Amino acid sequence: MTLGKAIGKLRNEKGLTQAQLAAAVGIHRQHLHRLEKGDFQPRQQTLEKIALALDTTTDNLMALATIGIPAVLTHEEPELSELLSQVHLLKSDQKAALATFLRALLTCRQMEQLMLGKAS
Repeated sequence: MTLGKAIGKLRNEKGLTQAQLAAAVGIHRQHLHRLEKGDFQPRQQTLEKIALALDTTTDNLMALATIGIPAVLTHEEPELSELLSQVHLLKSDQKAALATFLRALLTCRQMEQLMLGKAS
């Protein structure tokens, strides 16, 4: 789940409209709409105001946003986890390039393991 979707989910659970949450946070409704849609990530100050308005914490919002990313990755590699949570912002050709790159890295790793196994 993306951060924007996590915000939208909590907003809906609280029974708030986008206009109501935007007013509580002090941002324009369209700004909140684009944020929930995943067009961009909020600044830390805005995220804190959103969390406060939704009666939650920024940590809880981020935790909801990382659902689907393995917990071990979230805790052991937070920077990588954050980057992966933003893949949805890429264009389809960029996503394809990223997938190709990751496949190549993993293939190299498998080859290294095979070579180490033969050396023993």
